[in-house]
Amino acid sequence: MTTPQEQRVKAGAKLGSQLEFYTVETTLDITPGMKTEAAIKAEVAQIPGIVKGADYNSIVKELPSQTRLDYLVATINEFGQPVIMNFAAGKITFAYEHVGCASVAKLEKALAAAIVVSGDAADLEAAADLITVTAQ
Repeated sequence: MTTPQEQRVKAGAKLGSQLEFYTVETTLDITPGMKTEAAIKAEVAQIPGIVKGADYNSIVKELPSQTRLDYLVATINEFGQPVIMNFAAGKITFAYEHVGCASVAKLEKALAAAIVVSGDAADLEAAADLITVTAQ
């Protein structure tokens, strides 16, 4: 349960005074990116019976690394809207303004489940070995 925010609000545009920072590190490739148009066309050409002018909307345009990143960010957003988020190679740093909305243990379990759903691990135990969550 989150801690109530009353009596902490101040006039003007500000981030709250109480932020909880977390870092998620993974050995998985979570580089953002999309496939090139040439790569998409080559993929479409491999589909048997494809007709010219076919609808490309049914083709996955994201790189697998982007899909992994999307799953991890969506999972992080389930606990509370992060007010600060930064991506580096294999690392996501973020902050929640709602104190107590998440914990290292809860994030580790949820992110391991996201890794299983994304297809990068067969089970939660294997997925847990692919991530590390730390509070700062």
